[in-house]
Amino acid sequence: MKPAINTQPRAQTSTAPGEIIVLPPLQVRKATPSARRWLNAALQRLLPPLLGLALLLLGWQLAAIGAKGFPTPLSTLDSALTLFSDPFYRDGPNDMGIGWNVLASLQRVAVGFGLAALAGIPLGFLIGRSLFFARMFNPLIALLRPVSPLAWLPIGLLLFQKAEPASSWTIFICSIWPMVINTAEGVRRIPQDYLNVARVLQLSEWTVMRKILFPAVLPAVLTGVRLSIGIAWLVIVAAEMLTGGLGIGFWIWNEWNNLNVENIIIAIVTMTTGSALLMWIGEQITEKGVGNGISIVLLFNILSSVPDDMKTLYYRFIFGQTVTKMIFSVVVIALIILAMVVFVIVLNDAERRIPVQYSKKMVGRKMVGGQASNIPLKINTAGVMPVIFASSIMSFPVVISQFFTIDPNSIGSKILMVLNSGSWCRPEYPIYSIGLVIYIALLIMFAYFYTSITFNPLEGANNMKKQGGFIPGIRPGKPTSDYLNKILNYIVFIGACGLIVIAIVPILASGLLNVSRISFSGTSLIIIVGVVLETIKAVESQMLVRYYKGFLND
Repeated sequence: MKPAINTQPRAQTSTAPGEIIVLPPLQVRKATPSARRWLNAALQRLLPPLLGLALLLLGWQLAAIGAKGFPTPLSTLDSALTLFSDPFYRDGPNDMGIGWNVLASLQRVAVGFGLAALAGIPLGFLIGRSLFFARMFNPLIALLRPVSPLAWLPIGLLLFQKAEPASSWTIFICSIWPMVINTAEGVRRIPQDYLNVARVLQLSEWTVMRKILFPAVLPAVLTGVRLSIGIAWLVIVAAEMLTGGLGIGFWIWNEWNNLNVENIIIAIVTMTTGSALLMWIGEQITEKGVGNGISIVLLFNILSSVPDDMKTLYYRFIFGQTVTKMIFSVVVIALIILAMVVFVIVLNDAERRIPVQYSKKMVGRKMVGGQASNIPLKINTAGVMPVIFASSIMSFPVVISQFFTIDPNSIGSKILMVLNSGSWCRPEYPIYSIGLVIYIALLIMFAYFYTSITFNPLEGANNMKKQGGFIPGIRPGKPTSDYLNKILNYIVFIGACGLIVIAIVPILASGLLNVSRISFSGTSLIIIVGVVLETIKAVESQMLVRYYKGFLND
């Protein structure tokens, strides 16, 4: 039997190679040279503002051509060079440079704005916390807030019978409303969970205010402060135009009467451009990652006075002395400055590290946790703020007293001498050194107050408990909070004592040795050291990132 033959056609196996896909040629982009890249970035950053400035100057020039008597940019620049060549000249009580007028306006703004802050922020807290007071004050705020600043000025003149306090009164009554409204709104928007925790723990109203309300409301308070300071500058110009005297508003009005339009434009630019330029420079420094830009600008401002201070020390202790006394004075001054700098550095970097252990837990199929860490608590947690707060409170009554006539032999005059730091540690007036004791007490109080705002032991203990962490030997929850609060009280007292030493040394030198305050002592020294250390750390971190090589480069 013959085998069956398959007559179906066989599938032919193709031996031809597969289809070749031709890819486009790979284009490798050449790296832009660093100088060219830097130039492009600079042009992209500088070109838009320069074009905006050119557009402004073009519009200004066209307005000067179309309006008779309106100054051109070149004529205004020429007047500015003449005006700022000697901004602090004195040719009589009614003829002073623009610098003195700006300083006088700054003083009025500081007094009025300071009074508004002292009254407005507590009133905002009161309105936000109490429905009764909210219903009592809200109609008054709605009624008084829209009143024009020029309407408040005659009332101030009637009350105080003087132009100086009347101007500060006008600034006060006009700038208080943003702080009251923003603070009250911030208090109302606090999460109810925070207040519920406070009720469960049976915290006092002062503790709730210090540890919960104020830290949560601080952004709203700062927003109100920024709005109020802008209103204060708007009001002071109008008030000084009507009251006269020394000030930027009266200076502008006087230049208008003299038909010096160039000087009016210069005054407007002076009030806006200077602060805006400094803020822009600070923002650029911060954006580049070098550090806090505003702090660095403030640092340069302090350091600019160092040559004058050195000259003062030279003429006070070195000039006219024998060679031996000159060498001794130089060595003593150098050692005191070096000791203060080292002390401030140690106080600024000192910290208490509290050990924290995290328990192990299962996340999916992996065991995570179990590592040891620590909570760094800085000894000087409050920084320079207690010194600023205490100095402001002590000097505030002295500034207010300048608006009134006080008998030098009265009790009020004696109290003002006690509050004036220039009278402390004077051998001829030892009784006035009582103010130094009050100053020290305020430093300690504000050190604890500011630390309680910036660090909340209760919140830290709750976060640690949620993450499975605990302090060895301390139970989680409230015992941990009490332990942190106890440690914090100890180290805050040590930091406050360090601040007292730094703040008292210049006062002792001024009183006992009759030396004027130097710029690199006390509060200024804390700012200098803090900013320098922060800038060095920021630069080091930037250099590490710049020269870091990952595993792909190995």
